Amino acid sequence: MGGNIFKNKATSIPKERIEPTIKAYKDALKNIFPMKGHSFNFFEPVGSAGKKPTSGDLDLAIDHTHIVRNFTGSEIGKWSIEFKEWNALYDKIKKRSRTATDEMCKMRALLTLISAKLAENNIDVGGQVTAGNIFTCFPQHDENGPTGDYVQIDWMVGDIDWLRWSYYSHGEKGLKGLHRTQLLVALFSEIGYTFSHFSGIKKKNTSDWTITSPEDALKMLSEHYGDIKYSYTQTFAKLHAWLCSCNSSLYSAVINRYKDILTKSRDTIPDNLKDVPNQFIEDAKASGYKFTILEPQEAYNDAIVAFDQGRLVYDVEKLMDCMRIYNHWEYGTAITWFEYNILNTTKLEGGPLFYEENEEYYLTHKLKCVTLK
Repeated sequence: MGGNIFKNKATSIPKERIEPTIKAYKDALKNIFPMKGHSFNFFEPVGSAGKKPTSGDLDLAIDHTHIVRNFTGSEIGKWSIEFKEWNALYDKIKKRSRTATDEMCKMRALLTLISAKLAENNIDVGGQVTAGNIFTCFPQHDENGPTGDYVQIDWMVGDIDWLRWSYYSHGEKGLKGLHRTQLLVALFSEIGYTFSHFSGIKKKNTSDWTITSPEDALKMLSEHYGDIKYSYTQTFAKLHAWLCSCNSSLYSAVINRYKDILTKSRDTIPDNLKDVPNQFIEDAKASGYKFTILEPQEAYNDAIVAFDQGRLVYDVEKLMDCMRIYNHWEYGTAITWFEYNILNTTKLEGGPLFYEENEEYYLTHKLKCVTLK
């Protein structure tokens, strides 16, 4: 399998073709943008490229200062782009944007116009250009030249130190780089922050990316979970082992969130997490409570978000997702099954409570919902 955007054209690239392909790609870019030729020397592969026998695509990271030092006419002109054209697109993007910063809108406008130049010069461009990404498809090369195959090559634009860390992949057997990175996403999300591969970290529902260095990111994790070193974040196995060692009360919530992220993106769940005991259930049993657990637990436990009033609390939306995934149902089928076969279990002694995020009271109960972090 190749890159996700060019499924009908791109294929996986063998390890021995990566270096000659990247060289050919840089040479092509230098021909298209001669005034920026030196900048492409700073492209560097990140992620799992070259760490496995084959790679699905190539992620090339570059510091934003090598794209543009400041958004002036002379700087933008080096890309053979008119300042007026860039400024008009920037204004349009800024007016439509709700959360992007001014700098992100400016960079997205520039990358959008760069991608158009690439397309004009017969380099396939696909997907949606962002403030940190351009997605392209390029011929694979070996030492003799083009091979007849193609590979997806993605631009990753941002702070290079952050990109090296956020896109890092060790090439763990049976896992993708995203398994490590999505656990970071879950860790920050559980404490109220949004993690971005190319922008940094910000508090949810805000627009300022207040953390843009790996050092500050690790400091935040240490403050909320327990002391963490840079090396602990390089693989899923190390990151998970660190979380286990923290004895954090947040462990179950983080892992449930993590599994939810992987499920929604249709990625596999690591084997060592498939049978993780639900902490809410374990803690309630240890405290002597008697309560009802929805079965099968392997299907529904990921929807448990709290224990309240001596009962397990299930998030209804997560429960819908669990039912759809486990039973391969459509959403409507899951709702019908919930209404006719599950909802009434709340009337049992110690029966579950059903939680909806924007409701003040539990479904079927005049009890105020717990406040979830």
